[in-house]
Order: sequence, then structure tokens, then C-alpha cells
Amino acid sequence: MNSIDRTKAPQVFPITLPQIGVFEREKLPSGADLYILRGGSQPITQIIFSYDAGRRCQNSIQTLADTTLNMMFEGTTTRSTSQISTEIEYYGADLNVDSNMDSARISLSAPTRFISQALNVVVDCLLHPTFPAKELKRSKDIRTEQLKYNLMRSEYVVGDLIKNIIWPDGCDYRIPLTAKNIHAVKREQLIEFHKQFFTPEGLCIFVAGQPDEAVLDILRNIYTQPIHCERPTYAPPKRNTPDGKVHTKKLPQSTQCTILMKAEGVNAKHPDYSDLSILIALFGGYFGSRLMKNIREDKGLTYGILANMIYDSKTASINVQSSVDSERYKLVIDEIHKEMQRLIDEPIDADELAQVKSYCRGAIASVYSDIFNTARNLGGFIIDGLSEKFVDCQWNSIDNITPERLQQLAEQYLRPERFHIAVAGNV
Repeated sequence: MNSIDRTKAPQVFPITLPQIGVFEREKLPSGADLYILRGGSQPITQIIFSYDAGRRCQNSIQTLADTTLNMMFEGTTTRSTSQISTEIEYYGADLNVDSNMDSARISLSAPTRFISQALNVVVDCLLHPTFPAKELKRSKDIRTEQLKYNLMRSEYVVGDLIKNIIWPDGCDYRIPLTAKNIHAVKREQLIEFHKQFFTPEGLCIFVAGQPDEAVLDILRNIYTQPIHCERPTYAPPKRNTPDGKVHTKKLPQSTQCTILMKAEGVNAKHPDYSDLSILIALFGGYFGSRLMKNIREDKGLTYGILANMIYDSKTASINVQSSVDSERYKLVIDEIHKEMQRLIDEPIDADELAQVKSYCRGAIASVYSDIFNTARNLGGFIIDGLSEKFVDCQWNSIDNITPERLQQLAEQYLRPERFHIAVAGNV
């Protein structure tokens, strides 16, 4: 039997980008786009429907888009809500829905031998929802209870607080979620929203795994003809200029407070995006980042702190968030500012650059380690109007990034005075 020499470190291999497949694309007669990525070692098929039916379509009626999407699976002309859930479970399927500002997504995964049966249930929900009044009331009651709970959480309250700081009065982005506007949504509005926006126009269907022709034929024939609708256009107003103040919201019952800092960022179409994502990872995006080392490891001021970038088709932000002891939040904000200024004033050394490059390569490689994650991410590129080869741009950025480039980006995007600051908790 061969023994392991534990006096020697294991051999380290460079991280390489996995071989990424390419979608087969079909333009369906209805106008919808069908994308197929074949492969995987398991007999499983995943289907994602992405409708152009996000929150920007709801015309200031809070929760309308989210409620419509969820209620589509609470009853059809032929199935009750319990029948829908029972059938999905019987076929060993996993069904998830989520929506954001731009889109509404339905994700279905099941063993390939049962995917057609499970898909037929989902198609029934897509085409023939009845939005039963009893289930709508139950949904509103549940959401109201969730809201009551969230309003006691500093992590939730600080998000509402910073919206009021960033956006001017009257802006849709400032409309708060309240029990009143949850219960204000009417069944008739759900029916109209579904009819208007859950159409083949702007629909992308992504299939990954080992689909058979039967399931593909179902997808090709969900809609038989184009259905056009006018979607509202929306341009967010100009953001308020940061005032340098720390805006606070007191929650007496909270044992700690949450800090949230936001500055305007860029979306993935911007030429700085890939390089900037490396800077944000270095700043606060992983366990070895500047913020984690300083504020968690060296000073013990928090269990965790995160910097990231988020965007939709209209807005983009750079965020820094952490939950800390209520008496020490000012110190944490000062340390965050110090780390911003360090990145502006001092080029990073070769070892730290190599470490963040390794992390970023590993993060990308892990995303494309299986066909289902690959399909979700490539599908995200397509929905965002990017090339499926965008991952190559990200990989090239990692290869070519320099300390000078990171310092330039820090000067442009991480200046402390660019950030709005909100704190919620017992402050």
C-alpha cells in the first residue's frame, strides 16, 4: 500500500477555465427564443422561463409583479394549488420562481424521464392561472406577517432607509412596502398583468441537461402565435448627491445595527465592469479581502462584512454592508473609509494581487463546473444583452489586471465621498 508523505505539500495546479458549451438557439413562431445546452452526466433536465415581466412593468403598484408570478402557481382551470404541488412532488421535480426589476423567472428541474409530465403542470400554470381569491388572501396575509417580522430586522430596515437617502421624493424606487399596499392589490389587476406581460414577446426559454424531443416539442408549442404588448418605459431620476452624513434609523429591540453604504456603479455592459469586479473582490468580496482582514480578523468588530456590485437594466450600485455592535458602528465606518483611501493611495503588492486573481479564477471556474449553473449564467448574459462569451472577457481581465489599473479604478469608484451611508439598529 502506498503511503502519503505528509512532509511534502501537495502539488498545486493552475486554475483553468472549464470548457463551456454553446447554446443551440431556435426562434419560435411565437417570437419566443429557445436555448438548449446539452450535456451533463446525470439524466436530469432543467428548464428556465424568463419573461419580460419584472417590477418595472407594474406602474408603481407595489407587489403586483411578484404577486402575479407567485399566484400563477396557486390554481388553474384544471388544478387546485394542492394538486399542483402534489404533482410536482410526485414527479421528483423542483420548482422555483423569482422576480427582479427586469424579469420574472420560473425554474423547473426534474429527472429527464419525468420532465415532460412536470412541464405539463407548469405550462398549465403559465397559460391558465385562475388567481383564486382564497389563495390570494392567504398569500397577502403571509406576506404581511413576513413584513412585520422584517420591520424588526436591521438588515431589512437599512435597505428602506438608504432608498430614501439616494432617490428623490416621488421616485418609484422610494415606494415602501407596507401592509396597506400588499392588501391593495386586486385579483383583477393580477389577471390583467398576467394577460399583458406573460406573453411570448421577450420570453427566453433555457433548457439544460439531457432533454428529449418530447419536452422540446412541448416548449415549442406553448404559444402558437406572437402576442404584442406595450411595456412601460422607465428612466430612474438622477440620484441625490451624497451628503457625507450617517443617516440612522433607531430600532430599540435590535441587539446590533446594520451598516449599508451605496455608491453608483456600472452594469456588465460598461467597459470597466470586469476590472471593477476584481477591485471590489479585493476590497470586500471574499474572506481574504481588505475589509475582512481589517474589520473582522484584526479588530474583531464584526462576524462578516461584504462589498459587492448589483445592477439591473437601469441602475447599478457598489454596496458595503455589515452588522456590528451598536456602540461601534462609527469606528467600523471609519475603518471602511480608511480601506477605501488605502486602495486609492497605495498600489497593491504582487502577493495580494496574485491571491485575488486566484480567488476570482476559482469563483468563475466553480460557476461553470456543472451544466445547470453554466446554463443559468449564460442565460443571464443573454437576458442582459451580453455575448455568451462574456466569461472570456472576465477571464482576460483577471489575466491582465495590474496594480496601476486597480488604483485608477479605486480613485474613480471608491472615493469615500461617493457613498451614501445608512445605519439601522439600536443607535
